[in-house]
Amino acid sequence: MPVLKTTVLKVLRDERGMALPIALMVLAVLGSLTAALAMLGTTEPLSSTNLKRADQALTLAEAGVERSIWTLSPAPTGPVTYGVATPLAGPQGAPWDGSSLFSLTASNDPVAVGGYTVQLMPGARPNEVQVASTGWIPNNANPSATRAVRVTLMSLNHRFRPPGALNVDGETLVSGNAAIAAYGNICNGSGPASGSYSSNATEVDGAAQICAGVDCSSNQTDCQSPSCLESQPNAPTTFNDLTLTRDELNMLKDMAKQAGTYWGPPNYNGPSTGGTWNGAVNFGTSVPLPNGIVFVDTISGNPPTASNVADMADVRIAGSGGTYSGWMIVMGSIDLSGDATYNGLVYAADDLTAGNGTAVVNGAVIAHNENGANDTQIDTTTNGTISINYDCNNINNAGGRIPQGFMVKPGTWREVSS
Repeated sequence: MPVLKTTVLKVLRDERGMALPIALMVLAVLGSLTAALAMLGTTEPLSSTNLKRADQALTLAEAGVERSIWTLSPAPTGPVTYGVATPLAGPQGAPWDGSSLFSLTASNDPVAVGGYTVQLMPGARPNEVQVASTGWIPNNANPSATRAVRVTLMSLNHRFRPPGALNVDGETLVSGNAAIAAYGNICNGSGPASGSYSSNATEVDGAAQICAGVDCSSNQTDCQSPSCLESQPNAPTTFNDLTLTRDELNMLKDMAKQAGTYWGPPNYNGPSTGGTWNGAVNFGTSVPLPNGIVFVDTISGNPPTASNVADMADVRIAGSGGTYSGWMIVMGSIDLSGDATYNGLVYAADDLTAGNGTAVVNGAVIAHNENGANDTQIDTTTNGTISINYDCNNINNAGGRIPQGFMVKPGTWREVSS
């Protein structure tokens, strides 16, 4: 028994011949890894190529958006477009209906390497254009990659179509020696412009005049068509069109901040900082009225509401002499006095009043009377010797102070599945 036990133990401890199966196992594992690496080596370049083509297609789609902005913008020498009406009256035909491919070639290869198609459609507002741009590699007939971008473009100089020189969402009193006149057609639209346009009654007292067309020789005791329009059935719709949206307010606010012409919270009082913002600005000798887009915000920086009158801005434009061009956007009331000439748009979220002086506005005035739109009180008074003259060119660009091209509307850029 001891001999048998010893023999069995020797057999169990004998490892001769184990190297071969181990080597075969290692060889099998290495073979599997080699096959996997070989497969990865064949698929990785394909994946990289696909990702590269997709990025190229996205770049081409973005190029289509840039082409649309260029096409919709006026020529440097004047309001001449590059083949597309602005603003759009309806969906455009070829090549702006998405059916035509704009091909691009490499500098060292005449064969097209890709292209994009663009569809232009009217936006929700008169100054907006919807763009659907799709990038194709190498083309839209036999694409290997495609990406699509959807965006809304907006234009400031096509923004307003005020029907009159003085536009008041409420009742209007024009008195003293005020002179309000409109000659020509409505900006960016059709039909004759009016001296004044109000959602409620317009009253003319004293030696004041409201004129339109060619008849501006006689004083009027009451404002009657065609000299002015009053209590129009479509007035609420019109004043909705004359109301800046939150997106537009934010864009104008940012542009004013960049130019140093923003007055608002928290402690910013235009180019001269200091103190706590209280919503009041007196433009005159000490605080000159700047050119360009001037934005005076509420105390809180939020859009004004009738329920929070104390939050609204209070602006007084006084001083003597001087000519200024731009848009004056005030989130509250404006007292227009002094003897300055303002070429552009004066926009008040609340009331507009005009007292002493001989101020002149060549453009248009819009007052929304946020505080008293539903009251029977006279919300807007134009006294003294102020003159308001309807001028489309100043409304649209204020002597070149307002950007003329289209810009991307904030929050509308998105990439979509094509």
